[in-house]
Amino acid sequence: IGPIERQRVMGVLTSDEHTGDWKTVANGKKYNILTASVTFFKGQAGDDCVILVPKSAPSRWAAVENVIKRY
Repeated sequence: IGPIERQRVMGVLTSDEHTGDWKTVANGKKYNILTASVTFFKGQAGDDCVILVPKSAPSRWAAVENVIKRY
C-alpha cells in the first residue's frame, strides 16, 4: 500500500460568503480545501492556487501546495 498518484492543478481561490468555506476552482470543477491551508499561505479570494488532486480518481477535496498572490 502506498500513496495515490497525484497531479498538480492551477486554480483560483474562492470563499463561500455564507459558510466561510474555502474552495479552489480549477479545470471547471470546485475543490474543497482546508481553511488552515489558506491561512498558512495567507491566501485571499481571487489568488491563484496550486493544488494536488488524485490523478485517476474523482475527488471533491484537494491539498493546497502553494498560493500565488495577485496584487
